[in-house]
Amino acid sequence: IFSALDAAYQDLVPAEARRKHIVLLTDGNSGADGLTDLAATAFSAGISVTTVGFGTGVNEELLASLAAAGGGRFHRVDDALHLPRIFTRET
Repeated sequence: IFSALDAAYQDLVPAEARRKHIVLLTDGNSGADGLTDLAATAFSAGISVTTVGFGTGVNEELLASLAAAGGGRFHRVDDALHLPRIFTRET
């Protein structure tokens, strides 16, 4: 998760956009080292981070903390049919 979130952050930092937002789709089952700090760094750079926990066994605690640190929202999704509505709302 860290490398994907960092790549999105690195791509958005120099972008000239009115609004910068990362939507991270994952089950959240990964090492947590540095993730919350990275989300907070992104938020301080004007990039919000929303997390979407998909599937069974989602690490809700981690994903909720990332969204909070990143100034975004946490969504829990069990059915892929709900994803388009979330992505539409977040973009």
